[in-house]
Amino acid sequence: MGDLRDQVRDGRTALETLMETIPGFKGYQEKEDRRDADKLLRMHLVGLLSSASEQLSRAQAKLSAEGQFKPITDLNRLGRRLVRTRDRIEHASYGYAGFFDALKIEAAELDRLYEFDVALEQHVAAVVAAAAQVGKSAADQRAEAVSALADALDNLDHVVDQRQEAAAQLGS
Repeated sequence: MGDLRDQVRDGRTALETLMETIPGFKGYQEKEDRRDADKLLRMHLVGLLSSASEQLSRAQAKLSAEGQFKPITDLNRLGRRLVRTRDRIEHASYGYAGFFDALKIEAAELDRLYEFDVALEQHVAAVVAAAAQVGKSAADQRAEAVSALADALDNLDHVVDQRQEAAAQLGS
């Protein structure tokens, strides 16, 4: 996925372009564009994680039909964890300070959040791949596939934690 900041900037209306002539508005609009790009990227990641969750559900149904109930418990736990992580990404702060707020958030800080979300994309892809592998794995390789999914989720959670810390420090 390309840099969404450019796509958001290119999608401005004529009125928004005209409003950039108002002193101070252009900088505000650029920050809003950064926030919009960040939100679009995060919604893309949420969609990918929802797909991985669906893959796990299908794997659980397959195992249930085969009468293999032990791995279902592990997949259920990982599925709940995946949904929690997806929700954390979906509802993560995107560094908001309005036009008239006393606290001003700099463009560089917003770019830093966006870069965290770009890094999240790699970790989300690893989770999606690991979830797909769980569904494809043979019985003798399933424990290894479940472990790989748990590791991928650990890595993703770690980056989400770092992003939350960075968002908490905005403007300070």
